[in-house]
Amino acid sequence: MNLIPGSNPVFGLNTLVVQLSINTKSGRTDPGGGSGVVWRFMGRVAGAAEFGGVAANGVDFFVAANAQHEQGWRDASPSDVRQSLW
Repeated sequence: MNLIPGSNPVFGLNTLVVQLSINTKSGRTDPGGGSGVVWRFMGRVAGAAEFGGVAANGVDFFVAANAQHEQGWRDASPSDVRQSLW
């Protein structure tokens, strides 16, 4: 992540003060995979997995997913989060 100060027409005519540049992962720069699971206090469990690479035809791919479940600190207040990126 880069924070670029100043107005610059390269980023568009409506940039006034600052630009935010975010670099994401790709299969070409981050091949392989990984996963992890975390258990925490108050019934919280979270897991994440990612995998990327380059196909035989030269197209790179990257897939990521994460999920989280929390029991909550009071009765009947659980929460679930599920996200995926293709």
